[in-house]
Amino acid sequence: SGVHAPGIQDPAAAFRAAHHLLLGHALGAQAMPGAEVGIVCNLYPVLVEEPGFEKAAQVVDEIQNRLWLDALSVGRYPSAMPAAPEHTEDLALIRGSAAWFGVNYYTTLRVGPAKPDSTPDQLAYPGAGEFGMHPREPVTTMGWEVVPGGLEQVLGRVAETLPGVPIWVTENGAAYADGARLTDGTVDDQDRIAYLRDHIAATQRARDAGAPVHGYLAWTLLDNYEWAFGYTQTFGIVEVDRATQDRRPKASYHWLADHIVARR
Repeated sequence: SGVHAPGIQDPAAAFRAAHHLLLGHALGAQAMPGAEVGIVCNLYPVLVEEPGFEKAAQVVDEIQNRLWLDALSVGRYPSAMPAAPEHTEDLALIRGSAAWFGVNYYTTLRVGPAKPDSTPDQLAYPGAGEFGMHPREPVTTMGWEVVPGGLEQVLGRVAETLPGVPIWVTENGAAYADGARLTDGTVDDQDRIAYLRDHIAATQRARDAGAPVHGYLAWTLLDNYEWAFGYTQTFGIVEVDRATQDRRPKASYHWLADHIVARR
């Protein structure tokens, strides 16, 4: 889509890069036969918001999810991948190469009619036709819908697609305005606490249903440089003063620490 640097919009080049990311992972695993080499992917449930957009949703799912899962599980790419490389030997190496699988999860994608404020760059989804993304409230300051159940769904899908492969939630978190403060100046981020609480519960439900989830990592410890968004989006459970570099734990930091201790 060109959102991130260097701003290039070239689907064919993007898919070549994706192929070589997977190939690099597989070659790395091959070079270290005694190591447990895993791979981490951003995954999203894709929902049809209105009838008539099933094809668009299928293309979005193939590009966002199946590109990675199909290559790792059955050694092929989905049909939506433009100019899909016919590298039989590469795909044979990629198949089954993940000793463990990391899930980065933030939101669910709802596919429906194109609207002026909801139409993604069509170059990112070639063959999908015109459509829009329709997040529902509540959303984070990134505009991402908060859907804890989507994490449970993704974990179940990975468990089904890659049976027996250990799963980790390697990123999950939310950016909020962080405007509310306690009397001592601590950021009182109750919205982030609710987000973490509900997504940890979703992870537990997936485990209870049989998904081999071995751990959950919150994104993130510190307010960080968020790529194209710079420092405008704060995901951290620790506030960072950019002028002084002082760091102050938010309310969510203390909640998460207490939650971890309670689960020991």
